[in-house]
Amino acid sequence: MKSKNLIYISYSTIPSLTANSVHVMKMCNAFLEQNNEVYLFGFLGKKTTNNVYESYQVSDRIKLNLMRKTKLNIINRIKYLYLTRKKIKSSGNHYLYGRDLITLFFLRKKSKKIIYEVHQLPSGRFRSFIWNLMLKVLSKRDFKVVVISRSLKEDFIKKFKKIDMNKVFVIHDSADIPNKVNVTNVNTLVKLNSNNTVGYIGSLNQGKGIDRIIKIAKSLPDINFYIVGGGTETVHLWKKNSIGVNNVYFHGYVEQKDLNYFYENINIFLAPYSNKVYGSGNKTEISRWMSPLKIFEYMSYKKIIISSDIPVLREVLKHLENAILVEPEDYIGWKNSILMAFQNENLQAQLSDNAFIDFISNYTWSKRAEKVMFLYE
Repeated sequence: MKSKNLIYISYSTIPSLTANSVHVMKMCNAFLEQNNEVYLFGFLGKKTTNNVYESYQVSDRIKLNLMRKTKLNIINRIKYLYLTRKKIKSSGNHYLYGRDLITLFFLRKKSKKIIYEVHQLPSGRFRSFIWNLMLKVLSKRDFKVVVISRSLKEDFIKKFKKIDMNKVFVIHDSADIPNKVNVTNVNTLVKLNSNNTVGYIGSLNQGKGIDRIIKIAKSLPDINFYIVGGGTETVHLWKKNSIGVNNVYFHGYVEQKDLNYFYENINIFLAPYSNKVYGSGNKTEISRWMSPLKIFEYMSYKKIIISSDIPVLREVLKHLENAILVEPEDYIGWKNSILMAFQNENLQAQLSDNAFIDFISNYTWSKRAEKVMFLYE
């Protein structure tokens, strides 16, 4: 496949604590590995790391164009449009990819081929109306849409009828093939207290199932539960809610480069999502469309996965094939599934091996980038 100049319009804040920033940086890295020049546009986050590239475990050949944010969203929008138009002067010799529809719309004459990646639909009539207008204009060009689940494709096509369904492509999320390198200062990160360990890595937003983990842990006092993720305030709140449950340990946000130790040393991982799950800021309900990055990371480390049995996750996870699926509110089912997983070594091997095979076959960042780049041909 011929090398391309790829411009990624993200509107993401980098670095930040969000899965969004991980997704964007990993995709840029995967595009780079496909022998492309990659230019990423976004916002500069507060300095949480000395080396952004190292923090996200990506190549420093990604060309970052990050703008400082102001407190006014309208000013940020205007400045971002100005920055991207100024930097992207020529037309026709590069390809646009992005997760920010507004900027892609205003840059539409700068590139002959545009791909828009969608993770959720707009909320409210006004935003939907604006999206519809922009998509209608873009659809007259060489324009394609990537969505992260089949459910999202169904809803996208229903909502935006002007878009040809054959130009909307489902490409699930992904993970890296683990680079099992020792983490520096690992003893300051975590000390595991037993061989029977259950973990969750991800945000602590509403609907992610943290309350469920606490309740399950209370019924299994001989098993330790490790929850990794969340900002300081959110972690403090959940710690208050788990007072008296002495086998739950919160570790807060851990940089992507340091997660290896947790994945290597925790036996079973949970994806205990509720029937309603909310994205960043707890504003948008995403349970019908989501494709959680951590599911694919669990698979990549050959871990036993116990997950909520909700339709969108069944696009990737199959009960007793590559995971154990449990109804979200079935607490006895969660308890029994954890005990069964610890006690049945044959089941452990079957689930973890199948999950890894599915991951290698379908869900690496490299394969995802390859599928996207094929759409430009």
